[in-house]
Amino acid sequence: MQPHLVRWDRAYRDQGLAILYVGDGRRVTPDALTGVMQSDGASFPLLHDVAASMTQTYQVRAYPTAYVLGPDGRVVWEGIPHFDPSAPEQAIRSALGAVRGTR
Repeated sequence: MQPHLVRWDRAYRDQGLAILYVGDGRRVTPDALTGVMQSDGASFPLLHDVAASMTQTYQVRAYPTAYVLGPDGRVVWEGIPHFDPSAPEQAIRSALGAVRGTR
């Protein structure tokens, strides 16, 4: 699990941010993924698609992939979470700021 995903979840969940983690259901068991999430303190949803039908539909090309949704339900960021977290974090802050600005 990527520590910045856990950090974002903890920091921004109460502001409406949602994270979805997509694991390769063809190669990793649900128990293995759940174990990693628990050991890392992650509490956001996990998509484990054994047949890979959903991941093919949404064109997931690499694993792990994560989706970060803003308070309005729109995807703020999607990608491979172990790359540089600075750009996604800026997108998250911008999305949260835009929502706060409209209230």
